[in-house]
Amino acid sequence: MSHDSSAARIFRLDDARRVERGGGIYSVPLAEPSCGARTFLTGMTVFPPGQGIPLHSHNTDECIVILEGSAVCEVEGTRHTLEPFDAAFVPAGLAHRFVNTGDGRLRILWVYGSIDTTRTIVATGETAPHLPPDESRTQRGPSAQAPEIATRTARGASA
Repeated sequence: MSHDSSAARIFRLDDARRVERGGGIYSVPLAEPSCGARTFLTGMTVFPPGQGIPLHSHNTDECIVILEGSAVCEVEGTRHTLEPFDAAFVPAGLAHRFVNTGDGRLRILWVYGSIDTTRTIVATGETAPHLPPDESRTQRGPSAQAPEIATRTARGASA
């Protein structure tokens, strides 16, 4: 079986698009439909110290790997402390969130089981695509906008 190597993509962080999430949090999409991904989404999200995202769920499974920093991962009310290279698997529909509990930035790698991933915020019930439509993210580097999802958590406080 032969494969078309021209369909392969290399992602350089300096050239990647950034999707601002609010509160200094941003996502960097990697494999997504605009690069030819047909079955999953992957990317990174970066959190400044003390920042987190609200409880939310997705319509598909998610796997998260901590690449840098320290986090609390809350899943359905249970909190877990995660350090670099720890991972979490969160099945579709479970409420979860991540909060940066360290003094430096938190960088996570995420993989979703569908290109049509949505995020539903628990507090509001609002559902939106995990990433904004491709046409609003054509800018390279800082600043494509996504719905603001950041929440500030005081250092040392429970997430």
